[in-house]
Amino acid sequence: MNSTELSELEQARQKLVEQVPFLMGYLDVVSIGDRLISEDLWTAHIYSGDALFLAQENEAIHYFIPEEGAPMWIDCLAIPRDAQNKNIAETFINYILEGKVSAVAVFLLILWISGVLGQYLMCPLKAVLGSQLDRF
Repeated sequence: MNSTELSELEQARQKLVEQVPFLMGYLDVVSIGDRLISEDLWTAHIYSGDALFLAQENEAIHYFIPEEGAPMWIDCLAIPRDAQNKNIAETFINYILEGKVSAVAVFLLILWISGVLGQYLMCPLKAVLGSQLDRF
C-alpha cells in the first residue's frame, strides 16, 4: 500500500483499467445514495454513517466491512480562519471534547453503527453518566 515503486504503480494502474467495465463511475456521496436507494447501484464504497442513513430509506441496503479490512476514519472539527464567531466555535469544540460529552457521542455513534454493541455498552455508560444520558 502507498508504494512509490514504478512497477507496483503500473500493476495498480492495470487493475484500475480492468475494473472500468464494472464501474458506474467515481461518484459523489449524494449520487451514490440516490442510486443505492433506487437500486440502480448495488454496491458502493461509502461511509458507514451514510450507508446506515440510506438503509432507513431502503431496507435492502446493508453495510459491511470486508474480511480484508477497511480504512479507519476520524471526524474532525475546524474553525475557518475568517469565522465571525470564533469564540462560540471554540466554546462548542471545548464542549464536544469534554469527557462525558465525548463518551455520549461515541456511544451514540456505536449504537447507530451496531445496535448489538451499543446495547452491550449501554450498561457501563449509564453507570458513568447516570441520568445525564436520558437527555440524548
